[in-house]
Amino acid sequence: MFGPAARLDAAVPEQAGEAVLRLELPPGFDEAKDVAVEMEDGALVVRLRGLAVEQPAPEREEAEQAAPVPVELLTQLAAVVEEQRDILRKIEAATAVSPRERVTLTTATGEMEYTLPFAPDETYGPGAVSAILSPSGKPHRSIAQDRRRAHELLGVKIGNQYRYPKFQIDPARQQIRPVVAYANRQLDCDEDPWGTLDWWYSPDESLDDRRPIDMLESGELTEELVDLAIQLGQQGME
Repeated sequence: MFGPAARLDAAVPEQAGEAVLRLELPPGFDEAKDVAVEMEDGALVVRLRGLAVEQPAPEREEAEQAAPVPVELLTQLAAVVEEQRDILRKIEAATAVSPRERVTLTTATGEMEYTLPFAPDETYGPGAVSAILSPSGKPHRSIAQDRRRAHELLGVKIGNQYRYPKFQIDPARQQIRPVVAYANRQLDCDEDPWGTLDWWYSPDESLDDRRPIDMLESGELTEELVDLAIQLGQQGME
């Protein structure tokens, strides 16, 4: 096979009606064996046998860089990216949480600063409670007060208004959750609202160090477990 061609595009002066082409061959080339002269598309082409062109180094480097990436490496990279995204989602969720309020409580030993275990948007005001629990659908502010004084609904006074943690109420059924009302009555929530609040939001040893509010949300809290937790808690205080 002949190698790359040298195409002659310029006109060649004629001598005595003939076109004369002079070609200087590199050392080692044989005119009879290594040279072929052809016409292609009206152009004169001279081919030299065995002539090859070496690929420039930059092109080889690009070819090496374009080699396929192993599937295992791609899988590892995807896992790292997803892990980073998960961390970012957690950070965003943490920063999105409403700041906890601090209140000053008066106790037998003096005043103390108390950080509420819930955010403001995790509570109802008296009007919202009355609207949910009203049998007629017409809200009346005394409904929240009456249920609080009956020790069925926990309300804590923050500033000049009572706030009612939302976990206690089932809006779909328009009622206080039965096990919540039971626990609040056992704890005399209106006489000791802050102690009752602390009970709901604190890990309890008798509940495998879980918080009653978490067991309520998972559907695991029963009246029997409430009795057990309160009984063991009172024994620990004696």
